[in-house]
Amino acid sequence: MRTKALTNYLWSAFFISVIVYHALIISRPFSVEDTGIGELLGYVLLFCGIITLLVVLGLDLFLISRPRRIHVSADLLPEGTGPLDENDVARQAKAAYYTRLFIITCGVAEAPGVCGLVLHFVGGSPVIVHTLLGISYLTLLYIRMRMATTWEKMYLA
Repeated sequence: MRTKALTNYLWSAFFISVIVYHALIISRPFSVEDTGIGELLGYVLLFCGIITLLVVLGLDLFLISRPRRIHVSADLLPEGTGPLDENDVARQAKAAYYTRLFIITCGVAEAPGVCGLVLHFVGGSPVIVHTLLGISYLTLLYIRMRMATTWEKMYLA
């Protein structure tokens, strides 16, 4: 299926972008001296990173992993369309719904990595920076696990 390949490519792109953020931080090309704002900002961004992890878990438990049923009748289709298989239309609608949710979830999972990169440029604590990147890695790996075990079977079967 094209949707399965697309979600695999998108997940890889999000994961590779976090790896690129980590490489930028490790190479330290933009080292900034601590201005005092980095410590407070670090704790705020760490709190936001933990919240994004909880948001992804909530999205999984209460939105994505809940079974959806899509019923399509010929009355709902636009006029002038030929006879369509209702199962095929429902399958396409479920795949489109899954793709949108998947992109949103991966974007939320990548946010702590971006926060870690920004915190590094501001001059925050390296421990908090790497913790934010770890949260981003962990969340993206969780998404990949759920994608392979549950979501694809529910939406793309």
